[in-house]
Amino acid sequence: PFAGIGYMSLDPSSRDIRDYPELEEVTVGSFTPVVGLNADFKIKAMSNAGGYAPVRLRFEYGMPTKLDGNIFSVTLGISFIARPLKRK
Repeated sequence: PFAGIGYMSLDPSSRDIRDYPELEEVTVGSFTPVVGLNADFKIKAMSNAGGYAPVRLRFEYGMPTKLDGNIFSVTLGISFIARPLKRK
């Protein structure tokens, strides 16, 4: 489990600002308390190299202070780790 505080900002894209210059003044920002849960899994590689693939599944819930509504997000992180073979 984790908890913290972040800052969320919603701004128009550069293309929208170019097409509609009045949007340059529009910005909405809010401090956002965040709570969530990380679940880490270690998946063994299917080779003889002895590596593995850590997988992280993260659920996050944010509550912006100046905006109505809440934010739910799910993140899947995958990485690959390999170890060199030792020769005898």
